[in-house]
Amino acid sequence: MVGIGVIGCGRWGGNLVRNFAELGALAAVSDISPDAAREYSDAYSVPSPSPSEFFDSDGIDAVAIAVPAEGHAELALRAIGRGMHVFVEKPIATKFSDAARLVDAARGRGRILMAGHVLRYHPSFVKLEKTVADGGIGVIRHIESVRGCEPAHYRGESAIWGFAPHDVSMILALMGELPNRVEAEKRVDGVLIGPDSVDSTLEFPSGASCRFKASWLLDDREQRLKVSGDGGALVFDDCRPWPSKLLRSGNEDEDVGASADSKLDPVFVAEAEPLKLECEHFLDCIETGRRPTTGGREALEVMRVLDAMNESARTGGPVFLGDVELGQSRPFSENLKKSISASMESPSAHGVSPG
Repeated sequence: MVGIGVIGCGRWGGNLVRNFAELGALAAVSDISPDAAREYSDAYSVPSPSPSEFFDSDGIDAVAIAVPAEGHAELALRAIGRGMHVFVEKPIATKFSDAARLVDAARGRGRILMAGHVLRYHPSFVKLEKTVADGGIGVIRHIESVRGCEPAHYRGESAIWGFAPHDVSMILALMGELPNRVEAEKRVDGVLIGPDSVDSTLEFPSGASCRFKASWLLDDREQRLKVSGDGGALVFDDCRPWPSKLLRSGNEDEDVGASADSKLDPVFVAEAEPLKLECEHFLDCIETGRRPTTGGREALEVMRVLDAMNESARTGGPVFLGDVELGQSRPFSENLKKSISASMESPSAHGVSPG
């Protein structure tokens, strides 16, 4: 069995520790706070090396990184340099150029690099994605997404980098192409980095469009994705009870608000913990060599869109990415390489910009 070391024992890191332990793969835990690491070390009977000792510890074949986003790239590069496979929480970096370095480093060392876009492994989204792929709602015309929570949960994090990676990952998976035009309007400037609330519009070469809201300033927690096609609509609402997390309508214009339950038909989905499925997938990819669903290339495509959203919010104008089709089973297409190169040479290549 592969030995997984988890670095970062905060709230989400603790969830990773629990899941890898339940899968029999936990080898070590580490945190800048010795007390936090010791709590999990005692609970699961694994060593807790300090961050400076972690990457030289015995028994660690792969690392799961759950520290604040600013530290993701540095730690992931260190792990790859030690020959470890890497699972890194979203976003994999806060600069597009750093994300590209990670992808290149992992490819060069033949290591698995996987991003923590956990909603791609949610059974309800997996069902939605398959239904769309099978033509269940016809051709996608529009996607509407909202993700956020109340100000009481604000962590001083940009709404773009804190919320949008999940939705952008799902949207790109459904569309199979990068948007050629991205526009983001910030509603409130953040205290630290980026806006607290942002409304974005993505336009795709196929003619489909997407409206996306990410905010720390909602009246209540919302996590909803509506996909409308010319043959109906599907709604993935992760705030609903499990039996109604995935809903279907025969009318693409059907209301999806809380008062519209009676108009929408629930779609049966077997219940399972998305994070456990994600952790199992990481272990399987290490053991079999298969490409992760949310591997380095997918993470880089997501970063490209996030970077464009951030730049548009900063400048107040649209960002054009060009006509790029995503290569799901082949290396980067030439168009995507050109898009990446242009991004890294542009002023937006710094990734996160102040407000």
